[in-house]
Amino acid sequence: MSLTTNLKTKNIDVDEDVKNYLAKRINKFEQFIAEDTSPAIADIELEKRTGQQSGKIFRAEVNLKAGDNYLRSEEAAEDIRDAIDAMQEQMVRELRDAKEKQQTQTRQGAREAKEQLQSQQDGDASNAGAAS
Repeated sequence: MSLTTNLKTKNIDVDEDVKNYLAKRINKFEQFIAEDTSPAIADIELEKRTGQQSGKIFRAEVNLKAGDNYLRSEEAAEDIRDAIDAMQEQMVRELRDAKEKQQTQTRQGAREAKEQLQSQQDGDASNAGAAS
């Protein structure tokens, strides 16, 4: 699975330490992305809000396209690393929920197919008994 990342910054200069920190956090997404899907794309935006000197002035946002799923996470914090951590935790929750939903739908579809097959076999068996 390949995860392509596009980084956009606004009102902030990001050094290599922050880029490496971000890359390490984003790599956790790969364990939730199916191998058979088309390449996943993560559009990441890091911003320092202007007009505000204290409080949650750093914002981290990610828009992730993986297969048919479009997921989004946005968090703000007092430090850029804290914003990245919060964004990553929220996206992991989103990915986990999407994966569980897909597994549930797969199981439900398999269950329905099994029930339909059994009802057809029961119908065939009763028709064969009636024909004798």
